[in-house]
Amino acid sequence: MIIDFTIPKCTFEVLKIASKLKKKVVIGTTGFSKKEENIIKKFSNKTAILKAGNMSLGINLLMYLTEITSKALGDKYLSKVFEVHHKHKKDFPSGTALMLGKGIAVGKNKDFYKLLGKKFLNKKIFPYSKKINFNSIRKGEIIGEHEVKFSSGKEIITLNHEAFDRALYSEGAITAAKWLKSKKPGLYSMRDVLNFE
Repeated sequence: MIIDFTIPKCTFEVLKIASKLKKKVVIGTTGFSKKEENIIKKFSNKTAILKAGNMSLGINLLMYLTEITSKALGDKYLSKVFEVHHKHKKDFPSGTALMLGKGIAVGKNKDFYKLLGKKFLNKKIFPYSKKINFNSIRKGEIIGEHEVKFSSGKEIITLNHEAFDRALYSEGAITAAKWLKSKKPGLYSMRDVLNFE
């Protein structure tokens, strides 16, 4: 078993090694392009891969709720994603924020890449749009806060999650690895581990 929390370029080296050694892989790395996602899918024909933008149980539940909410509210509601992380985090939006954006798109049964809106950094306020806009705040030593908002103009529905301890990510990765141990080749997610429909 290989547990990978690196950068996309490194993940593909890990996958080549895993293929040769017939090892299963848990991928916690984020920031893959659509083309790279397809390459991971091809590798999953040879070995079991579990890929998650976030290993937290709570975040994966939030993702599930985001999809359900987006589906229920439909196109009459606009949405946006807000996230806060420590000042050392280089990428924005976070992989988790993008994952939640994908949850909105899945709920609407639309292509996420076509719904991808503007990406703001350190803005006090940012607009709703027909696309999904993202705002990232980088400050202090905050571990991670994520918020999905839906607005009809008459009401706002907010789903959010706050992480207090980084240990929840490693615990989630170990849980995923134990689950993946007995699986056949294929591409899995934390949703499979948690048995969400």
